[in-house]
Amino acid sequence: MQPVLNNCLRMEIIFILILISLVLAVGFLTAYFWATKNGQFDDDCTPAIRMLFDDEIKPGREEVESKGKNTPDEPAKAFSNQQTA
Repeated sequence: MQPVLNNCLRMEIIFILILISLVLAVGFLTAYFWATKNGQFDDDCTPAIRMLFDDEIKPGREEVESKGKNTPDEPAKAFSNQQTA
């Protein structure tokens, strides 16, 4: 009788695991449809090239940062000016 009981328990575990995997699959499918509906996948080209564009500097911000401080770019600018001269 013992081997039959073990086979029944194994089959119950398999059914439980299949049920859990189906619930997870439905959850992921729901998340995918929600993301598609909300426009998550509308623009798939721009994020790949976004890092190639320069950041825009807001007017007036550069003046505030450079007052009384050495900005990190100043040594590089001085070095490049020495080499071009």
